[in-house]
Amino acid sequence: GGGRGGDGGGDRDDRDEERDRLLASFGTSASQLGPEIAELELKQLERFLRATTGSRLGRWIADHVPAWRYRVAADPDLPFKMLMEETVGLGLASFGMITARGTRILQELDLFFCDVAVGATINFILTWLLTPTIQKSASTGPLSRYLASLPANVFAKSSGAHQYSVVHRMNAFLYKGLVFSAYGFAAAVVGTSISYSLLAIRSYAASRSTPTLASKPSAPSPERPQLLQNSIAWAGFMFLSSNPRYQVLAGLERMLFSMGQTPFVKLSCLSLRTLNNVIGGAIWVRYAKWIGLQA
Repeated sequence: GGGRGGDGGGDRDDRDEERDRLLASFGTSASQLGPEIAELELKQLERFLRATTGSRLGRWIADHVPAWRYRVAADPDLPFKMLMEETVGLGLASFGMITARGTRILQELDLFFCDVAVGATINFILTWLLTPTIQKSASTGPLSRYLASLPANVFAKSSGAHQYSVVHRMNAFLYKGLVFSAYGFAAAVVGTSISYSLLAIRSYAASRSTPTLASKPSAPSPERPQLLQNSIAWAGFMFLSSNPRYQVLAGLERMLFSMGQTPFVKLSCLSLRTLNNVIGGAIWVRYAKWIGLQA
């Protein structure tokens, strides 16, 4: 028995030495990372270090934003996924808005950037909330503890500490849908309110113009939706469309990235997120017409 215990201690010493060498090769140490991250499996730890030290910006974010650091520790592919989501989402949204506004786009840059900012925030939230984390929850109430015990997404991988049943996954789907709805409602309130404010400022500025300028015909401003109606519509869309689409996307990406960050996997991730955004845009158009938000 004592011999086997000594062998186990030797194995642990070897793993600790290997861990120290790995950390030193990336210019960090266990004390800097904290025990939650430093004690990750070596393969996972190396992927985390590569994801957070590849650039100065990545290192700065990991050092100064603990929530980001803990999520990247659980999913080292998060930075790439977030980059693809923002690039594809904003690219397609900008193309759609420029196409819709046509020659008015230069006169409506304020509204355009407002819509882009809201869209970027929503894209971030959708990706962020479905990403697991190794950060321990500080929840104290029974409901808070139960919600914290749910998987980050329906297809999240079970682990030794977290075994997810079908009920857990179903409740996670419903819970994340409600959270998405709340964020969708809030984003629509903020975005629509800012748009109203910008239009009011523009109208006031036009009324203060000289008679010559005021008499010139101008392109009609786009009709903005009613605040409450638009916000409720967005809440419903986030629950009915965004939630299932992004849940399935998370599951597909988990399967893909289990093969490693190969060029094929990265291209597949880009394709999936492009397809998801295109489908989401098409569903929104039909949904908005169905509820009477658009003609």
